[in-house]
Amino acid sequence: MVTGTGRPERNSGWRYRLAATATGAVWLAVALLAATSAAAAEAPPAFAERIEVQLIDVEVLVTDRHGVPVTDLRREDFRVFEDGAEVPITHFSRHVAAPAGAPAAAGEEVAETPPLHLAVFLDDVHIGPMGRQRALRQLANELGGGLRPEDRVMVAIYDGAVRVALPFTTDRKALRRVLEDETRLSVAGLLVQQERRFAVDSAYRDASSIQACLYMETIVANFSDIEAVRVRQAQRAFGSFVDSLRGIDGRKAVLHVSDGIPLRAGAELADYAYELCGGSGATQGQPGATDVVIMDTEVDRYNPQFGGMDSARYDMTAGWRELTARANAGNVSIYTFQAGQPDGAQLSSAADALGTTSVATKARRSGGLQDTLFLLAEQTGGRASLHGSDISADVATSLVDLREYYLLSYQPVGAAGPGVRKIRVEVARPGVQVRHRRAYRPRSPDEQVADQLLARLLYGAPERASRLSLERAGEQGGEREATSRLRLRVPLDSLVLSPQGELSQGLFTVFVAVGEPGGASSVVRQRTLPVQVPTAEAAGGEYVWEVEVPLRAPRDTVAVAVRDELSGETSFLLRRF
Repeated sequence: MVTGTGRPERNSGWRYRLAATATGAVWLAVALLAATSAAAAEAPPAFAERIEVQLIDVEVLVTDRHGVPVTDLRREDFRVFEDGAEVPITHFSRHVAAPAGAPAAAGEEVAETPPLHLAVFLDDVHIGPMGRQRALRQLANELGGGLRPEDRVMVAIYDGAVRVALPFTTDRKALRRVLEDETRLSVAGLLVQQERRFAVDSAYRDASSIQACLYMETIVANFSDIEAVRVRQAQRAFGSFVDSLRGIDGRKAVLHVSDGIPLRAGAELADYAYELCGGSGATQGQPGATDVVIMDTEVDRYNPQFGGMDSARYDMTAGWRELTARANAGNVSIYTFQAGQPDGAQLSSAADALGTTSVATKARRSGGLQDTLFLLAEQTGGRASLHGSDISADVATSLVDLREYYLLSYQPVGAAGPGVRKIRVEVARPGVQVRHRRAYRPRSPDEQVADQLLARLLYGAPERASRLSLERAGEQGGEREATSRLRLRVPLDSLVLSPQGELSQGLFTVFVAVGEPGGASSVVRQRTLPVQVPTAEAAGGEYVWEVEVPLRAPRDTVAVAVRDELSGETSFLLRRF
């Protein structure tokens, strides 16, 4: 790749060239990273054109002790607290499935629930074949008849990376076809089961060998390390997917389907090792179990007393809580569904077949898999379906949740900061159950624009007038890949410029991302740029930004946003090349 001075330079990313009419060039190197994405739908979601500091919206679901929605509450029945301090409710409305719902109280609004954007997210890494096929068939049946005509649904599959099997659509036949086609075996899930089986069998053989529990510490640590990497990868992938939905307007929800994800990586094997080597298994007559405490101390054997000391290192709670805080900032609710039986043999192996794992260990294992699903749902105001064998009723109930709710808005306490803020809603009626988002992380204005831009890139956007223009300015071949030089033109009279004598000054920020037809996209990169031009030349002038983009596939899509820092106005542009 060649810089502005003609000096060769190795760089696998983009190069930006910025100029104000006749001013000099400024270069910025930006690395191109991979992120989850989806193809554009045939009728894309709606997006806001101006990014402003928003009120915090909290959807509140209130049911009686039988799970029946309570629909006659008033504004004065609710109290909202942020970080323990009560905040005034600035907006209150009850959303119903149709305008013909129960009448509103005086001065209060009953609003029809807006169209839903529903994403089915199938975690192929943490799911077995039987539960997978059953859950997808039940989803096809319930979603096919339970969605309204205007609701849009998409299907995403995670198998180490996220791929979109179905972009947002209202086509119910396409939805059923995709869900039925995806009932094939999950290779990623089978590989995980094999790893578990090998680890458990290794632990069993080590405990029952002559040198009992000599290598148990290594076996447990290796498995825990591998599983920790796998869970963190799942966190990042699912988190990026949820982040991509935040820029879509309206009601958004994710149906997350898996057999469960360990909240503490390797906990199941650590518990099993404790039973094998700590004496409890031997007392209960488990095959292969021993008690290393009463054995010779000259051999450095596994010490079950310290087996759980590394639990903090493998605890994934913080990552999941950060994910839910980001989801809540974008009003994305998560509904989790455990596809396999709660007491299913996640550690199915020769050791399990011999009955070497106790009932207590299996119960702890099952609970550990469910804890993550419960946390994701509970923190975002969704539901956790942990029945395993039949999720049909819970899917139907979730669709009711997404149509019948109270919407409460309030002004955040203090200025937006990087920390997570807790939300609590109280209802002045005894005996009711209340569900809502529990915490959120405020989004900065830059993050709001980036969300909008990424959502437009991944899910499409309606055509709206924009004075920005993007054109191809040239191409360049390379040994490994070709690049295309694109030229962005920003009319100066679309910006607010402050006259300072003979010069006019302004400030704007450019956001850029690139998406490929196969579903990959770059992260959103940005730079704030000062404008200083002669006042007499401001009218009719333009800023020109040139960017060299690596050509990774034909028909790449470039998404650009330009925010005027003086007016707050943001313009978006998508071009496919």
